[in-house]
Amino acid sequence: MLLVGGMLPLSVYGLWHVAGTLCPAGLGSLGPWLLWLGVATALAGGFSALVQGDLKKLLAQVCLAHSGLALAALGLGVGRALWLAEVAAGLAGASLALFLGVVCDARGSQRALDMGGLWRSHPFFAGIAFTAVASLALVPGTAGFAGAVGVLRALTDQAVAACLAAGGVVLAGVAMLWAYRFILGGSH
Repeated sequence: MLLVGGMLPLSVYGLWHVAGTLCPAGLGSLGPWLLWLGVATALAGGFSALVQGDLKKLLAQVCLAHSGLALAALGLGVGRALWLAEVAAGLAGASLALFLGVVCDARGSQRALDMGGLWRSHPFFAGIAFTAVASLALVPGTAGFAGAVGVLRALTDQAVAACLAAGGVVLAGVAMLWAYRFILGGSH
């Protein structure tokens, strides 16, 4: 859980620090490479999340999409919004990793389809888990949404890159919400 929660913010900080050391005058020519590598990573995470049936792998793909958005933002030198987005994604990812670990052990399966009916048996925990799912899925009103909107506003100079990165993160969020729907009610 701590690894997931610290992975996103610390990886962005580490990359920022390394890039700042290698290019002390700014990212310069490295910026566009980071931008498009981030866009590709966000899209890969989003499309991979759509086909996941395993909850822990789904969480990994959603975190990958958020890392891609962060890498794209880092390529353009985005500041405060990037940190909000990554801290929100890190905290939501850590709480979901803890939640999924407990639920998957209790149910004896990691498949989303085997988790049905959690809302009826444990409504409190299902509601708490929804806050983390909502933040990772960029539902308006959450810290994840606020951070992602800030990052995407900073990427407006690169409209195509911003749209593609946003598409990857939104695809991952839709996959997470779709899986959570099965966990709550158990219907197909």
